[in-house]
Amino acid sequence: MSVEETQTSKEVNEIIEKIGKLNLGEVSDLVESLKKKFNIQEQVVVGPTSASATPEKTEEKSSNVAVKLVEVGGEKIKVYNCIKENIKNLLHKEITLKEAMDLTKKEDQIILADVPRDQAEKFKKDLESRGAKVEIK
Repeated sequence: MSVEETQTSKEVNEIIEKIGKLNLGEVSDLVESLKKKFNIQEQVVVGPTSASATPEKTEEKSSNVAVKLVEVGGEKIKVYNCIKENIKNLLHKEITLKEAMDLTKKEDQIILADVPRDQAEKFKKDLESRGAKVEIK
């Protein structure tokens, strides 16, 4: 047993393993479901500021947004490939074409969360050029 396993219960470790096997869309759904079930509201945590923090750095942190797919559109395969490539480039995570497709199954699906606005705008333009309807939140 590793040190991590001895610090948590077997049940918790099993849940962690199951979560690790979920794709990005399923994790997003899980987080939203848990927030609703346990009435968790997002809060901004304010901590002590460091002397080296500049206004630019603070502004950059607060300008992160989410990319929401409203509608896939007609060129679905191109949209799936675009999602796959952008997740690879932005999150440094490889996903399969099927996982990209799974992210698009629900309307109004958040595809990427907490990304810088400029990268989100680029991703939005990429998706829209392939026929998708996208919003930035």
